[in-house]
Amino acid sequence: MKYSTDQLREIFVSFFRDRGHTVCPSSPLLASGDPTLLFTAAGMVQFKEYYSADGPLPFTRTVSAQKCLRLSDLENVGKTIRHHTFFEMLGNFSFGDYFKEETIAWAWEFVTRIICLPEERLWASVFEEDDEARRLWEQAIGLPSDKVVSLGKDDNFWGPVGRTGICGPCSEIYIDLGAAAGCGKADCRPGCDCDRFLEFWNLVFPQFYKEEDGTFSPLKKKGIDTGMGLERLAMIVQGESSVYETDALRPIVSAIEELIEREVDPAVREDIAANVVADHSRALAFCIAEGIIPSNEGRGYVLRRLLRRASRRMRTLGAREPTLYRLVGVVVDIMKDVYPELSAKREHIAMVTRAEEERFEKTLELGITRFEELVSKLEASGQKTMAGRDVFTLYDTYGFPPDLTQEMAQEKGFQIDTSGFEAEMEEQRRSAQEKSRFAPKEKKELDEAEWKRLSKGAHSRFVGYRKLEETIRVRRFRHCEGEGRVQLLLDRTPFYGESGGQVGDTGRLSTATSMIEVDKVFYSGKAVVHEGRLAKGAVEDSPYEAVVDAERRLSTARNHTATHLLHHVLRRVLGDHVRQAGSFVAPDRLRFDYTHFKAPSPAELEEIEDLTNQLVLDDTPVRPQVSSYEEAISEGAIALFGEKYGEKVRQVVVGDVSRELCGGTHVERTGQIGHFLIVSDTAIGSGVRRVEAVTGLGARSRIVERGRLLSGIQSLVSGGEEELLSTVSGLVKAAETLRKRSESDEKARVLDEVEKIVSGAEEVSGVKVVAARVDVGSQEMMRTAGDLLRGKLKRGAGVIGTVLDEKPFFLAFVGDALLSEKTVMAGEIAREAARIVGGGGGGKPHMATAGGRDASSLEKALQGARTFILKQLER
Repeated sequence: MKYSTDQLREIFVSFFRDRGHTVCPSSPLLASGDPTLLFTAAGMVQFKEYYSADGPLPFTRTVSAQKCLRLSDLENVGKTIRHHTFFEMLGNFSFGDYFKEETIAWAWEFVTRIICLPEERLWASVFEEDDEARRLWEQAIGLPSDKVVSLGKDDNFWGPVGRTGICGPCSEIYIDLGAAAGCGKADCRPGCDCDRFLEFWNLVFPQFYKEEDGTFSPLKKKGIDTGMGLERLAMIVQGESSVYETDALRPIVSAIEELIEREVDPAVREDIAANVVADHSRALAFCIAEGIIPSNEGRGYVLRRLLRRASRRMRTLGAREPTLYRLVGVVVDIMKDVYPELSAKREHIAMVTRAEEERFEKTLELGITRFEELVSKLEASGQKTMAGRDVFTLYDTYGFPPDLTQEMAQEKGFQIDTSGFEAEMEEQRRSAQEKSRFAPKEKKELDEAEWKRLSKGAHSRFVGYRKLEETIRVRRFRHCEGEGRVQLLLDRTPFYGESGGQVGDTGRLSTATSMIEVDKVFYSGKAVVHEGRLAKGAVEDSPYEAVVDAERRLSTARNHTATHLLHHVLRRVLGDHVRQAGSFVAPDRLRFDYTHFKAPSPAELEEIEDLTNQLVLDDTPVRPQVSSYEEAISEGAIALFGEKYGEKVRQVVVGDVSRELCGGTHVERTGQIGHFLIVSDTAIGSGVRRVEAVTGLGARSRIVERGRLLSGIQSLVSGGEEELLSTVSGLVKAAETLRKRSESDEKARVLDEVEKIVSGAEEVSGVKVVAARVDVGSQEMMRTAGDLLRGKLKRGAGVIGTVLDEKPFFLAFVGDALLSEKTVMAGEIAREAARIVGGGGGGKPHMATAGGRDASSLEKALQGARTFILKQLER
């Protein structure tokens, strides 16, 4: 009987529920509780701690259908009959309950009696040292010994994940798809890389703990961890030749064919492209539904890679505009009954997908053109590897992830220099960290050089959450760069050291005969270093009064609490996909970086500001709460992805509005913030935006400043406050009319110049060549001149140049008739001109631009470009 994918899922879960297993829902794709995992990649991830738990468990046997995402088989996706990025894993698990005998018996019962797979086509593999599993297959199940294949550790032994940990042998169930699907070798059997024997259920037996010395100790509680690919099972039961022909994926492939208005052609491997798009569409939908958006880091980067791979594949199928977002509805309709969250997020998934597609479309064509130019150079030179620098340029300038470039290169018979690319990436990261205010400062261990000890005992205990004044002792100090400047370690301190995006406190340390004005407080390892100017006397071994600048601390606290309120409101207005991507909190301002795929509308920004101010007016209590990390997460606290937390964490709780893990200082009630005012919202990277805002007196100063500005404008235009907008609008329209008239006049003048250039063109082997200086006022007019020249010189090529803002600017062009001969490319012409004036440039084969620094060499560059064209024509 043919079962649907949904039926198979339910049959599997029911089978094990009837055998005493607790049914657990799928955990999110966003793996929680394990900082080493970006995504849930197996059914056992949510139960990992159960295998080694000492205390009582909520259950000792369970069953689940888990959504998973893996990139380990990315290069095989679409090419083979069985590989995916996103898939569902069916699994039954035991934690010290049953073991191998029951597991193998139930697995055989399920596949032969419940879904009725033919026994004669079934095989099993076992770990070569697992005699118990072999005995069970042969004696308890009755599988012929020649159909029980022994394989080594690489195939049939799981774990541990690190050097030490839980691990064990496994046994896999295969089905024979027939000789036609295989490699034809006489010894073909399970373990062969061909498609004949399809592994569809892995039975893992966690029974050992690998020690530091490499030995294996038996576990007190032996476990079971099985995983069966639902899509593979559906392929087998439905009698299809590939997972992409099942009811889970074929409707997506059919939708792709509708979008391109024809069937894909397997003869030219178009089925691979369609399969990749179908697979990636599911991964995109589930990731975006869980709040992930495309970015350049972590999970967001994985999402971006998948989307851009799929987008490029759609282009190879003939799509010339964003189309992936139109597949969202198909994916949702297939999966919505089991995963209703997809229906709730349907529009959001489509919006995020389309926004990223459109962003990539802007550079895709240029990137493909540049890629083709690089390939042409490789072919001409006889080289087979694309340089890491070129791979990096395709990534950094055109948005091509390296695996996409590698895929395209392999299609042309080339490889990429991966290590060279990584070196370029590392250099970019290092440079970016040096420039970024948000770059995490490494807390280096305390430099022991030149410190003078004044007193013994522990140091750096922070007491400043509740106190701004404290009597302290100096443990150590040293002189540092700058007249009269010193650094000190205190036994305890009310000063907050810069961390978590919040600046450090300032204030003073004083005795009757000594005073230090503290203007910098920071961490060095776990030590809190206080730096400042020795204003009076010398550093003493006496009790000092430490006094924090209270007004500055309060202003900083206002801004810090405001970032928590802002985070909450951004998620409320823009969607719960919004995540904090960085922050900076100072007394006079705040910055908050967040993930979002497009600019908020003016109405949304107004709503964000209004809702934040409403939370301020509510005067809600703000309280700290210390708990374990697990307790905080279970209570709904927001943690930063990638941040390392200790066993005990500090939560900052704002009523029932916000709960975040945070070690910073905050106001006691939201009313102390006074007022919240957004200064700007800008994009700082792909998929990351930055809000800059002010609070308290800073907000009032801005409001007063805006009032003065409006009054000044009003006095200039001599109108009443009510007519101010219409008056300014009229002035803007009048200025636009004058601009258009001036532009029209310039176009007429450009046309005259073009006619003169064309009439003076030299002819070489039937090709018209021009190199001339033009008098234009903008890059836009240069492109207009280029379009006119291409239209008039169909079999021609040339370069024009001008000076804009005291810098040389060039536009190179190649006519369509000459372009088809591929003798000369506009990008190469532009780069030659730019080289002479100390600049750079590039573009499409038919038109490209370049710029430089040395305007005095403009004529020389034009002649150099002309000479370059002539040499290319002579080849």
